[in-house]
Amino acid sequence: MNESMKPNDQIKFEHCKETIQTILDAIKVESFINPQNVSDAEAMGLLVSKFFSWDGVAVLEASEKALEDANFHAEAALVSDMLEKYDNDPAEEGCEEHGTEDLVTEWLDGVSQGTMCKACEDEGAEFAQPIGDGKDPVRLT
Repeated sequence: MNESMKPNDQIKFEHCKETIQTILDAIKVESFINPQNVSDAEAMGLLVSKFFSWDGVAVLEASEKALEDANFHAEAALVSDMLEKYDNDPAEEGCEEHGTEDLVTEWLDGVSQGTMCKACEDEGAEFAQPIGDGKDPVRLT
């Protein structure tokens, strides 16, 4: 038993762990062709992703907290740094051309290709593939 837990808390934790294991086993069977080859970590990743409706920021936030709880503080700090990029996204300020905050993000295979306002999209602007380091997509008109 974990020394920091009271006996009743340990029983509750073990019950939660058993319940989660049952959920992970169900995910393996229902979501994978070869469930016997799927690790608990992979099934948990799928569960977390679905639970947060594929919101990558929420997944990162949960990952950061899990790493902190596991005393992987340096790794949690790296995830925290990644989250700061999303908090400081210049695209959230709006479109330079139209001054609006009605933004549209283009996604390709789960990777953001850039953000533009709805007015630019309505005018027929298109996203190009990111250039250079891939951090600065260009807008084609």
